[in-house]
Amino acid sequence: GDSFSIDYSLIAGRALVHKASRVVQQVAIADLVQAGDFKFVHVNCMNPAMTLPNQHAFREGLSREDLFCVVHDTHWTETARYADLVLPSPTYLEKDDLVIPWGHNYLQLSHRVVPPITDSRSEIWVMREIARRLDLAEEWLYEDPWSVIELALADTLEGGSFESLRSGEMLALKTKLASSYPTSSGKIEFYSSQALEKGWNPLPAQNPLRIDDESFILLTSATPHYTSTQFQEVYGPIPAEVTINPQDAASRGIQGGQEVLLVNDRGRVHVKATISDAVPEGVLWSPRQSEGLTGEPQNCLTSSRPQQIGGGPRFNSTIVTLCPL
Repeated sequence: GDSFSIDYSLIAGRALVHKASRVVQQVAIADLVQAGDFKFVHVNCMNPAMTLPNQHAFREGLSREDLFCVVHDTHWTETARYADLVLPSPTYLEKDDLVIPWGHNYLQLSHRVVPPITDSRSEIWVMREIARRLDLAEEWLYEDPWSVIELALADTLEGGSFESLRSGEMLALKTKLASSYPTSSGKIEFYSSQALEKGWNPLPAQNPLRIDDESFILLTSATPHYTSTQFQEVYGPIPAEVTINPQDAASRGIQGGQEVLLVNDRGRVHVKATISDAVPEGVLWSPRQSEGLTGEPQNCLTSSRPQQIGGGPRFNSTIVTLCPL
């Protein structure tokens, strides 16, 4: 999406708001919710009670008596089970939509196949109703969403107009020059002057993890059947398993198919062992965002402390011990 000149700030409303709002790091939300920083949480288009790090803290926060949680979704997710109110949302088959591509530059309207089967409402409808009932008077809160999208796509379409797009034609999005980089200098930077100004190393540096001989680095990644936690109703639960190097398994007396525990100071996850040299010694691998055999979220093991540079998660720095059962 960053290679296109689409006005995302207009779509999100950021270009229309002058009052500063609080923005928090998603990685650290578990700690903030657990500490009672929020009294109201509205969730749509995601399943944070599985995907966020430090799940025990996050779920404890959602369970606070002084927090009201609303989940607006198409499925009964793990997060919905922690909600005080669940609102049904129409699926992609029940609403018109326009999806900005990631891997190419072609754009086409996605027409709904059927009207909403249940009494569901779109995310835009719900936000507009909340604004109306709060007596918010700004006109842009109630604008037709297609009119906003037309403005955001101004001068970005090739081969036709916005009306052509709405009529069902496939158009191309203009892309930025390959020589255009989102850096302060407009060039590829091997040496970051901005990092230096903030007191960080201006060159990339690998800081090795220091772990003892009894611990492992737990890596997780996506698998072909699932997008995040989606499609489990099609393919079944994400497998509760961990892959161990044969040498590590032999030294601990672990057999393939044996049940084991992954443990650290944040939690423990009960899984089955798979033995394979696809992972090196000292490393474990599990399918991302799974649940353990007894229902514990894999992300109870991961840290909610953001990375120093960029504020990203530390998923690839999760250290655990392996306990045979």
